[in-house]
Amino acid sequence: MKKVIWGIMAAGLFLSSCNRDPHSPENLFKPISLTTPQPFRDSLYADTLFGVPVPDPYRWMEAEEAPILQEWIQEESRRSTDYFSQIAFHEAVGQRVRNLWNYERMSSPRKAGEFLYYFKNSGLQEQDLLYRQALEGGAEEKVLDPGDFSNNGSTRVAQIAFSAEGNYMAFELSDHGSDWRTIRVYDLLENKLLNDTLSWVRYSNIAWSGNGFFYSRYPAPLRGEKTSTPMEFHQVFFHRVGTPQSADQLIFADRARSRRGFTPKTSQDGRYLVLNIWETHSGNGIYAMDLQRKDPEFIPIVDDMDHEFIFVGSTGSHLLFLTNFEADHRKLIQVSMAKPGPGYWEDVIPEDADLLESVSMAGGRLVAHYLRDAQSYLRVFELDGSASNILTMPEMGTISDFQSQPNEDRAFFLFESFLTPPTVYDLDLQLLTARIYKSPKVNFNAGAYETRLVFFDKPDGVKLPLFITQKKGTKLNGSNPTLLTGVGSFNYRMTPRFDPSQLSFLENGGILAHAILRGGGEYGWKWYESAVRLKKQNTFDDFRAAAEYLISQHYTKKEKLAIVGTGAGGLLVGVSITQHPELFQAAVAYSGIYDMIRYPLFTIGSKWAFDFGLSNQAREFDYLFAYSPLHNVQPAAYPAVLLRTGDHDDFIYPAHTYKFAAELQAQLTGPLPVLLQVDPYAGSGTGKSTGDRIREETDLLCFLFFHLKQPVVYELK
Repeated sequence: MKKVIWGIMAAGLFLSSCNRDPHSPENLFKPISLTTPQPFRDSLYADTLFGVPVPDPYRWMEAEEAPILQEWIQEESRRSTDYFSQIAFHEAVGQRVRNLWNYERMSSPRKAGEFLYYFKNSGLQEQDLLYRQALEGGAEEKVLDPGDFSNNGSTRVAQIAFSAEGNYMAFELSDHGSDWRTIRVYDLLENKLLNDTLSWVRYSNIAWSGNGFFYSRYPAPLRGEKTSTPMEFHQVFFHRVGTPQSADQLIFADRARSRRGFTPKTSQDGRYLVLNIWETHSGNGIYAMDLQRKDPEFIPIVDDMDHEFIFVGSTGSHLLFLTNFEADHRKLIQVSMAKPGPGYWEDVIPEDADLLESVSMAGGRLVAHYLRDAQSYLRVFELDGSASNILTMPEMGTISDFQSQPNEDRAFFLFESFLTPPTVYDLDLQLLTARIYKSPKVNFNAGAYETRLVFFDKPDGVKLPLFITQKKGTKLNGSNPTLLTGVGSFNYRMTPRFDPSQLSFLENGGILAHAILRGGGEYGWKWYESAVRLKKQNTFDDFRAAAEYLISQHYTKKEKLAIVGTGAGGLLVGVSITQHPELFQAAVAYSGIYDMIRYPLFTIGSKWAFDFGLSNQAREFDYLFAYSPLHNVQPAAYPAVLLRTGDHDDFIYPAHTYKFAAELQAQLTGPLPVLLQVDPYAGSGTGKSTGDRIREETDLLCFLFFHLKQPVVYELK
């Protein structure tokens, strides 16, 4: 091993163009001079809700096409670009991040016809490509290259689905990370793309049935693709291969409840069409149709939205659902289509002490994925729920991308951890053994690091878990740069995930801390409900307690502690720095939710009401107004803050970030900067190109190293 140290020893590899003294950390971390844009602030503008004035001086930033907004965004972008250009080790960090991303990775293979299909990336390709290989082996064959649909790496294949015979594949395309999708169809026998093009698809499945498929779409937005329009009038259609979208048959719509969404799925034998009906993240209804009947019609199985019901598959005339109905940790039930009422539901896999994350049908059995303390393991059951076998994993980690078929004895899945990249496993359902099928090789010495799960008690009696990843032998002297992250919303399960960019933080003496917070779903429904609506502050208090634990146990100190979050995690960051600006040195948030008064008015925001509540209700308004990051910015010395969004984000409206950044800059009294980065033509971030991710993560790491005053040290093989 050879160490390359920036700022400690003369390393010509990185210093050839640097006019600073490489031996002087004082010069490396000298504050960067910045001018702060002063956008128009309408200090007189305020709504009045329940007798309370609600200032909104940057309401004009919601007008997404306004020239004044575009000019301000461009000025902020120039400011950020100039800032990062002055960080001496920016190029060195970028080189190392690029190196860490340069490894071959692939998805779990799935069987269709006589082939196994899988996504693969050789390392630095902008998007994953789809390949196939014959079941008997042989050379792999490229099927789809997303680069054929764009010239800048911005288009990805978001979902694929195969017809029963394996002769057709329908797939979704997403541009610039947008939630809007376009469905195309590929003839796998003729190896050619067909003319079928379905637009304005969003929150859909592709559910094959015979020579066509069911899918969901919205009406075309009145204002085009770049829109803040709330999502209304979701509808289910059937598309027959070879016909135009205008000929698609309307299958289901609910004109009376315009905010409902509908996700179709067909059973593996093609007999049943099941509709998942949703309004929020908290529960769903279920309608089902027997497609073999002469005049099929939907039968309501669940018509309220009080619990989760996830369709798993069918056995004869019974449908299998994973549900939290009368089961905090979830269970598997079967529902008779002849008698679909709740009184006739039967448990197949009863509730356990651990969370039942998912169930798949494979090899004539049921494969159940469980979480114990946010860590994955598998149990295999017979179809009647008996005779289970446990398959444990080699370390604390996460199982995902499980690919199986009911009558195939072979299944595949991915397993990853904070230190192990997603590894493909091959599961034999006859022998009940799992072996490594494909193991990526990353240029990183993972054996020098470790992950531990610690628990600590809060004053309110709640025991909180915290994953801590660090170099073996790290001294707890309070001087370690530490990056703390969490989510705690939307019933999301935060489990160990591999992020190649974060390895660079570890290499530079850093500690990664991942907090399991109430409001997530790691410990079941009660854990989730203990931090929603009028109890949402529990999430933020849990996160603060995790930060205080890290400091009290001498992992780090305030001057070395940074936080990061995305989406609802961005809300967590926003609340943390407005409620406790003194606790953190740096904070980074991507596509955060910051305006808790107006969030339901944009895009999919109304679907978050179960978690947050609504400002048109008096009690909920008081609660939201008390923690809303945008409305709680006061004159203060805030941590160094980096906010990022995409100007085409159609999931979390970018005005959240614009307004919060402007308000922080206006109220800032301390020396540390508030930076805004706006990605042009970009969405929420899912599916960003590899190059964009490398550039984004390079800026993130440089921001952290600079403000935590951490010299850059790399161990190169």
